[in-house]
Formats: sequence, C-alpha cells, structure tokens
Amino acid sequence: VLREKHFIGLPEMVENYFRGVVRETREILAELGVNRLQDLIGRTEFLEAIEGRNDKQRHLDLSPILAKDPVLADRTPYCVVPRNEPFDRGELAEQMVRDTLPAIEGKLGGIFHYEIHNTNRSIGARVSGEIARRHGNIDMSSTPVTVKLRGTAGQSFGVWNAGGLNMELEGDANDYVGKGMAGGRLVIYPPRASRFESRKTTIIGNTCLYGATGGTLYASGLAGERFAVRNSGAFAVVEGIGDHGCEYMTGGVVVVLGSTGVNFGAGMTGGCAFVLDLDHGFTDCYNPEMIDIQRVNTDATALYLGYLRRIIRDFTDQTGSHWGAELLRDFPRYAGRFWLVKPKASELETLLDNVRQR
Repeated sequence: VLREKHFIGLPEMVENYFRGVVRETREILAELGVNRLQDLIGRTEFLEAIEGRNDKQRHLDLSPILAKDPVLADRTPYCVVPRNEPFDRGELAEQMVRDTLPAIEGKLGGIFHYEIHNTNRSIGARVSGEIARRHGNIDMSSTPVTVKLRGTAGQSFGVWNAGGLNMELEGDANDYVGKGMAGGRLVIYPPRASRFESRKTTIIGNTCLYGATGGTLYASGLAGERFAVRNSGAFAVVEGIGDHGCEYMTGGVVVVLGSTGVNFGAGMTGGCAFVLDLDHGFTDCYNPEMIDIQRVNTDATALYLGYLRRIIRDFTDQTGSHWGAELLRDFPRYAGRFWLVKPKASELETLLDNVRQR
C-alpha cells in the first residue's frame, strides 16, 4: 500500500540513473587519462584552486592541501589489506592476570602497580573475569585485589568491574569508564604533581557507567556526555559532567560536585542524584518530564545532609580532591546549593502499572 501511495518509481528507473552516472564517470576518467577511480586517489595535480567569491575565501591558502608529500610518494594511498594489526595486543591485561591470579585463587588480595597507556583498552576486564569465574561478584569483596596504575587509560577502563577488584588510576581515561560495572571500586585522579584545578579539567570521557549495576566510581575532574546513562546500581561522584547526565537511569546514586550539561535526568526512573549548583543554572539544564528537584537543606530533605557529607568525605579521602576538601571546610554554606534529583512518584507509579499489565 505504501509503495503504491508514495513511490511511483520503478526499479528500471534506478538502474537507468546509475547507468547514466557510470557513463559520465567513464567519460571524465577518459578525459583525465585515468583507467580506474582507484587511480585518482591522492592525485592532487588534477585539482585546481579557483579564486574565492569573497574576501574570506580569497585569503584561504589551499597549497598545503594540494601539495604532494614526498614521504608518501612510494606508498599506496588507499586500503590494500583487510585490516591493520591492533596496537593493543593485550600485554598489560595478560600481565595483570598472571600477577594477580595467585591472589585471586587463594582469596588473598594484594596491591599491584602498573604503567598504562591509551592503547591499553578494557583494562580490568580480564582480572574481573577471573574473579567472577572463581568467586562471583561478592566473595572477594573483603579481600580485594587492588591495582594502582599511572598514565592514560584507553577506552572501557574498568569495564564489567567485579566485586573484589579495586583500581586506582593516577592520570586520566577515555570513554566508557566503568561500562557494565558490577562491583568493586574505580578511583581516578590527576597526577599528584599537577597544578591545574581538577574541577575545571576533563579526566574521563563520554558514556561512563553505561549500564552499570553496582560498584563505586570516584573521578576527581570532569566527565563527558551521557554520564551514568542506564545506570541501575552504581554509586558515583564526579566534579562536573556534560549533556544528558543520568539519562534513563534506573538505580544507584550520582553526585555531581559542579555543573551539568543540558537534558539532565531524561527518562530517569530510579535512583537519585545530588547536583551542586553554584551558578544557579541547573534549573535550565534538567529535563522535568520524569524528575523533580528539591534543595537539600529543606525540612523535607534535611536527612540527606549527613549522607551527602559522608559521601564527599569518602570521595575526598580516596582521590585527594582539593575541591572536595573545600566543600567540606565550608559545608554548611555549600549545602544549600545542592539539588536533590529524584524521579516523580506519579511517573514511577505509571511505569509500575505498565509493567504489571504486561
């Protein structure tokens, strides 16, 4: 029905169109003296820079784009092999497994030190797998393996982190920190010798704690977009985040010690968040469709003050955050600047009714 109503063309018409494209392409190639499209790749001598139409365009210098790089003269300018061998061959991950396996098998715990680079991806996943295979997600929590790293972590640092694995990173990390995290603890802070303000500097990337079900993440610095998206049980503290924070969150606790981007809490149906709002901008950033916000120092929310203070103290102890220490020094003044973010009760009831009907 849709085809007859909206599409009047025939397959033969499409075929005829592409035959025309092919014919014209072959004519252009013949004019240039080139046999194949592949032979045009990198042939900048066929390009000509025309004069710009306005002053801004006329000031553009296109010679660097049109120049031939002598270094690449003897190299093929297009893909000739199915794939490149990966830089990350898993050496660090496998070394960590070899080092920690006796401690895992004997439930002995211990502390292990490593350097890390941004080509080391999914660090912690292999160790978490060995812990989960032998002890599940709980049995090693009292004697955890603690891994201390220095450097820059590649994507998915702490992915599927299991209870019984605590990782501490002095440096920074890319996207997907704590993705699918189930337990344990991830602590990330800037190099101790750094002089910049952590609360104004990005330390972890986008989509951190995506689909996490448990565990703790402390990050002394800013996170990217979609922080804690689909989080259903992890506990996190960070000093600022980008857009779409706590999107579709169904459980857990998120504390943001600074500003957020727009669309905070979109689709959030569970858990709660605390957001420090120093510039009075959060009311324009959150998504009111399914969440309500209240100041933490009201009569209705006063019980949260002690809880929030303990969270910030633990975060500061673990990360050494100067901003966390500043908040604790003058906590009564800052307490009134926090918003408590929770799902609307009516929206939760509607959601539960829908689940019951299904």
